[in-house]
Amino acid sequence: MKASIKMYKSDGLTSGMYPVKIIITHKGKTTRKEISLTDPNDWDPNNHFPLPTHPDYDDLYVRIANCKAKSMTSKFKKMIDVYEAMDFIDYDQEEEKDTRIDFYAFFKERIEYYKSIKKEGKAYVHEYVLKDLKKFKTTLALDEVSFKLIDDYKEYRKLLKSKNSGIQTYLACFRSIYNKCCRAYEVPNKRPFDGAAKDIPHSKKRVKNVYLDIKTISSLEKIQSKYPSHQRTIDLTLLQFYLGGQYLVDLYYIKKENIHNNRIFFKRIKLGEKAVEFDVKIFPKAQILIDKYKTEDSEYLFPWRKDNKGYKGFYQVHHKTLKRVFEIHKLKTLPKNEPVLTRSPRHTFATIGKFHNINVDIIREIMGHERNDMDTVYKDKFPQKVKDKEHWKIIKT
Repeated sequence: MKASIKMYKSDGLTSGMYPVKIIITHKGKTTRKEISLTDPNDWDPNNHFPLPTHPDYDDLYVRIANCKAKSMTSKFKKMIDVYEAMDFIDYDQEEEKDTRIDFYAFFKERIEYYKSIKKEGKAYVHEYVLKDLKKFKTTLALDEVSFKLIDDYKEYRKLLKSKNSGIQTYLACFRSIYNKCCRAYEVPNKRPFDGAAKDIPHSKKRVKNVYLDIKTISSLEKIQSKYPSHQRTIDLTLLQFYLGGQYLVDLYYIKKENIHNNRIFFKRIKLGEKAVEFDVKIFPKAQILIDKYKTEDSEYLFPWRKDNKGYKGFYQVHHKTLKRVFEIHKLKTLPKNEPVLTRSPRHTFATIGKFHNINVDIIREIMGHERNDMDTVYKDKFPQKVKDKEHWKIIKT
């Protein structure tokens, strides 16, 4: 790590003066910081200090002297991040202490934003990462996020026996909030996460396609469980399937105002602000289940608690009960009889549709699966009657 302070002529004159810059270099990386302006006649080009004739001589001389002294320390020479090194040699704690950006406070603000737009899953993950970061470092300012800090955090996670895939998830979340914070406060992004994942490789796994065949759907329809919790789990699983393989979370938060003319209008919560509204027909067997569980006392269609903790608890109980139902009734999933998932109704709808040779774009429209902007433009190219006919072909038993 090397530092120099120069009258920087490469930028040209500004009102007859050149900028004075601190220049940090290390292994091909360079960062520069302008700290003053000087007339060439007020600068000592040999010792790189202002002359007594410089209008800011007293303050600038001390500042440069301090920077040069710090650049000679072993701490500076051992640094590997040029941005961190710049902060080290030219940082006035008294001047900066009241203006530092609280990274954790910004992190918390983003979590609250995700909750406000019903991105509960994303909010939950970010809350978990924030809690973990606070265990690693109780307070954190934005300017403290550096290559070294991230390396230390990786080592911390490794000591806790985290898998590489888990560490990458933590880093991805950390990096996302860091980038947003830099943009929000209009401060330079030092790119401290570049290359952070190179030493923690992992193989990406495809989402498992765990689905049911139509015989298993028929078996679920015939079950009349003596346990209300089991029956509710069966009914919701079937309702997900009947309504085009919708995600449980989208069904959970659906409002009464989203039902018109025997059709239900969804916006996928997972997509947040990018979500595009789509609609599916409510067939009689779906309507029976809706009527069974709908509430009269809320704007929401179903009565269950509508906050992050409420949904999280509901989801966990639902998934656990669903697996128990399959065990009790000896039901199997395809293709390898793996544990049933809450998204299995979605996989089932898509897979049965493909087995019927239904146009893939029709299946996508019914399921509300957006691929790109071009799909959105032509989203309604299939008439409702065509989609409804294929929809019924998939769910009839």
